[in-house]
Amino acid sequence: MARRGHAQRVPLGEALAAARNAAGLTQVQAASVLRCGQAKINKVEAGANTISQQDLDRLLRFYDPPADICDEILLLAAQASGGPSAGVSANRDYVKLLMLERTAREILVFHTERLPNILQSEQYLLTQYERAKELDDPNSILRAHREREHIFTMERPPRYRAVLSPSSFYRVPGGCDGRRANLVIDQAQHLVTLAARYAPHLTIQVLWWGADLPFVPHDHTVLRFDGEQKDQVYVEYGAGESKLYSGVEKVDAHVGYWEAVHTAALSQEDSQKFLLDLIDRGGIVW
Repeated sequence: MARRGHAQRVPLGEALAAARNAAGLTQVQAASVLRCGQAKINKVEAGANTISQQDLDRLLRFYDPPADICDEILLLAAQASGGPSAGVSANRDYVKLLMLERTAREILVFHTERLPNILQSEQYLLTQYERAKELDDPNSILRAHREREHIFTMERPPRYRAVLSPSSFYRVPGGCDGRRANLVIDQAQHLVTLAARYAPHLTIQVLWWGADLPFVPHDHTVLRFDGEQKDQVYVEYGAGESKLYSGVEKVDAHVGYWEAVHTAALSQEDSQKFLLDLIDRGGIVW
């Protein structure tokens, strides 16, 4: 299980300090790049403060470390901000996923038991970490979550097409009894808001129980690109390390899985009705 909070930020701060020193730069010079005081750089390097992805990118461009050092720093930053989901540690493939999302033309997502991180409401997100006893640094988790959502507001955002199983609503963090009704309502409202705010780039469909499918595939995210960039698929396992694949056969298989659930899922309009009905019922899913 990944370490959280201050203990998780310490190795990140040490790695940033080492990269700065290797470049022959001072904390004052680093601060000038971020347009902040030297004290902020000192706190980041000591593990006392978090650092945003935007500021991290600026420092890495300024320090220009070797590729392997840069990858290690990005991994440490992802681990310090919570990773893919509660109980799932960030690895190098997850870091690559975050970068690839920014340049993808289209992102095809299917999730069953747990909503994808980028679509989770903040209440749902934090409840996961709380129930997993990993909520040591909620500010870092929320900051990373909000920064990831920025892909929807880029000048040329990817087309993000999500298909979700009702299980992700019926099995919310902590169980779905009366005490969790507000969490269900909050998450359903969040999805309705996201779909309206980021249309037409974001579409959300629900794969209903009665869908005509031979089987339901595992959670996966297909990233499709223009030009010569290879399409890739990120397979997010329920626990343990997730994996990014670029082989044509593996990617094509998952595109096929996604197309099958997409075809069998409720329409966007009926999916919205499902969410609104969930809200109207006061979060009671049974």
